[in-house]
Amino acid sequence: MFAKQKTPYDVIFQAYFENLRKFSDRKKILTKLEKLFVACNENNFILSENSILELQKLLNFSGFTFSDSLVNNNGCCNKCGQKLKKLELIEDEFENLKKQFFEEVIIGKNIFNKTNPAELSEFQEFLKSTKGYNVVIDGLNVAYIAGTKQSPEVYSTLLAKVVSHFVEENKKVIVLGRKHMKSWPQKQWRFISSNALVFLTQNISLDDPYLLYCALHCGKDAILVSRDLMRSHLFALKDPKNKIRFTRWLEQRQFQVTHVRNDGKVLFKNPRPYTRIVQHDNNNWHIPFIVAPEENEEPDKIPEKWLCMQKS
Repeated sequence: MFAKQKTPYDVIFQAYFENLRKFSDRKKILTKLEKLFVACNENNFILSENSILELQKLLNFSGFTFSDSLVNNNGCCNKCGQKLKKLELIEDEFENLKKQFFEEVIIGKNIFNKTNPAELSEFQEFLKSTKGYNVVIDGLNVAYIAGTKQSPEVYSTLLAKVVSHFVEENKKVIVLGRKHMKSWPQKQWRFISSNALVFLTQNISLDDPYLLYCALHCGKDAILVSRDLMRSHLFALKDPKNKIRFTRWLEQRQFQVTHVRNDGKVLFKNPRPYTRIVQHDNNNWHIPFIVAPEENEEPDKIPEKWLCMQKS
């Protein structure tokens, strides 16, 4: 199912765990569990809470030591103290992702539904001037943290403060947006265009692919500033491995603006310092799982839950 990019149902995992209870050899059970854990790791798959409950029954039955845990902001398990790893893309993986993203998402038929070859050519020329830039800002997305019914004065001020934040950190900033932003109050717009490299698409263009490719083009360590989850562009990538690489890259490099204070201080939701995926080190496996939200509960407000399992 992973190979065919299909999502396995909970019942499959539950049946697998139940079947392993037939074995009396703990070593054999562990070998088969680890095979499943590796498959989840390689395919970026996170088990559900229901599947974890079945796994816990198996671990109890087989005499393994385990406990529910939380991972703190530094990436450390609160049960065993182990620091979880951040799974970075190696250079070849990143370069392959960048190449395929351009060919399949930018050049692919998707983009020409909302743009034209002339704009694409202009974008390619723009990219030649981006060497050394390390922050790419989604201009409209940042401006609209105040809502979609504010004045251009509010939007331009917010964007200018975010640009200023990174300039003060000695970052080289790129802003991508749409041409109508040029009509924003000139005081703020002059600051933005004087302190950042700016590319504006036509007002009807699909600008997210440009934004993503620009961030990829700026290199493996560049950061992307946007609250948009960008999930729709994942499906344009054909290679399942590149889908996984894209997801991991975005999780590691995306900063989301949460609030801009009146004194100009910008607050962010930063990327995790670890990768939220099944992983192991030394004697422990750490298995994240998805907890279903309660009624009226926001999914992103639910604490991340993990199972900390000792191999021996």
